[in-house]
Amino acid sequence: MRNRIVPLLLALLLGAGLAQQEAKDLTPEAWMLLGNKYYAEGAYDASFIAYKQAVKKDPNNPRALYGLGRVQLKLGLLNPAVENLKRAIALDARFLPAYLALAKAYLELAGESEDPALKKLQLAKAKSVLADAKRIAPEDAAVYNLEGVIEEALGNHEQAIAAFKKAAELDPQNAQIRYNLALAYLAQGKLEEAVAALEEAVRAAPEEPYYRARLGALLAVKGELDRAEEVLTEAVRLDPENSLAWDYLGQVRLKKGDFAGAIAALKKAVELAPLAYPEAYFYLGQAHLELGQAKEARFFFTKAVVLASKNADYRYWLGVANEKLGDLEGARAQYREALKLDPEHQKAKEALARLEK
Repeated sequence: MRNRIVPLLLALLLGAGLAQQEAKDLTPEAWMLLGNKYYAEGAYDASFIAYKQAVKKDPNNPRALYGLGRVQLKLGLLNPAVENLKRAIALDARFLPAYLALAKAYLELAGESEDPALKKLQLAKAKSVLADAKRIAPEDAAVYNLEGVIEEALGNHEQAIAAFKKAAELDPQNAQIRYNLALAYLAQGKLEEAVAALEEAVRAAPEEPYYRARLGALLAVKGELDRAEEVLTEAVRLDPENSLAWDYLGQVRLKKGDFAGAIAALKKAVELAPLAYPEAYFYLGQAHLELGQAKEARFFFTKAVVLASKNADYRYWLGVANEKLGDLEGARAQYREALKLDPEHQKAKEALARLEK
């Protein structure tokens, strides 16, 4: 039956009359199966259509309402999602997935709000929903993990850490929970604890390069450059298309004085994601300056400035490259821009004063 349903929806989307007639005979359960299939494949528009049909056929089915609300979240239809998820909970007060999805909806509404009071209100609603979820499932790791995310959004770092720790106790092999815990530690400046949590994340998901990339970055901050390079090298081996890992690897090599290696890694990062990492262009400029290649350095500093024009350091170093190339007017212009952005930028002050003597 399932194989037959898939082409029916495709035909329906194309407006085929025969498919529309046949679709009327599908049960809510069949539409939900189809909605789940498309949701899993990331085809959220098609999933939305299927769940709309399921709800139309059975308006009081909490699973259908949950499925519709969940896909509405993916499509950014937050207020309709809230209403459908609230209806699902009203119909089945012990249906945990609906509580989690509703809390996420409030969390996303908070993220969209520019009004601090409204944002706080939405987060309070999310917490209230999770309090109900805890009464239903007091030992469910997903509840505590989401609680930690909400507490972080509220700026309650200690409460977030406590929630993530509880989630990790309940689901020790969940790498995402360990990663969230690491971020909460970082928000408090607890670097050692953050590194330890990320190491746990890597152990829980050894084939996932993203956690390795973030671990490598933190090890570099700690000054453990050799280990950082080892971790990041493994990350790019696992996923040669991971631009973030290449970016971090280039930065680590630059710190180690391996300028050629840094250039190779950073060029790979910007090749994979040309607009994502202005800092990669900046560090390419730094590496070329270290090699005495001011022309190449200016090229990459210029790209960094184009992508992040409000960064005073990028402006300053573009000025340095200009000065090395004999473009003193260009250097003065960039030093002035750096000081407009950061009047206390000491190096820019000194450089401009030297050129204006």
